[in-house]
Amino acid sequence: MNNNARGRIVDTETNEELLLDVVTTSQLVKVERDELGNEYKEYIVDSFMVSEETSQENEPMVGILNSYVDGKNEWDNSYSVYGRSSFTIRERLVNTKPHYYLTRVEGSWSIQDSQIRISNQRIRYGQEGFVSGGYRDRLVGSSNIIGTTFGFNLTASSWSTKAVQIDNLYTIGMYMYCRVTNSSTGRSWDFHLDNWRGDSRL
Repeated sequence: MNNNARGRIVDTETNEELLLDVVTTSQLVKVERDELGNEYKEYIVDSFMVSEETSQENEPMVGILNSYVDGKNEWDNSYSVYGRSSFTIRERLVNTKPHYYLTRVEGSWSIQDSQIRISNQRIRYGQEGFVSGGYRDRLVGSSNIIGTTFGFNLTASSWSTKAVQIDNLYTIGMYMYCRVTNSSTGRSWDFHLDNWRGDSRL
């Protein structure tokens, strides 16, 4: 499976960018056949932020390093905002070639520190590649998010009829963004999380 993920935060004052470790996993969750005998496989692809630190229980801490320590150019270990994204895809054969299409996207931001707030939450999701007609096509959706969690079922027929061929250049996945602000210092950072399968980000 060609899973990819990329996380970064950008200081809104200095434009300093910090790349973050991201874990991505995928799992086959369902295999079905329709009345014509066509087989469909359903996968869930998850990504989440990780740090190099560990908790007292020696479990990986999940989150972003989002505050300066005493104004110095180093990142603290408060892990005050966590990010997670997940998308579900279905695989089907079209003229004996495997194709993917999105069926669901979901994710969350989890705030662990009362001094931290997030704003401007938004997501983008989509798929691009060669479709059964032999031409490249692109479907993209986006939404501004109110709150810290989201989930969209993509049941519109256009997503399945534009399933992308996976033995050629393609991409399928999602992107999350929010602004993280420390209310005690006024400092803020832009938090980006990409999660995709294929050859490039959306």
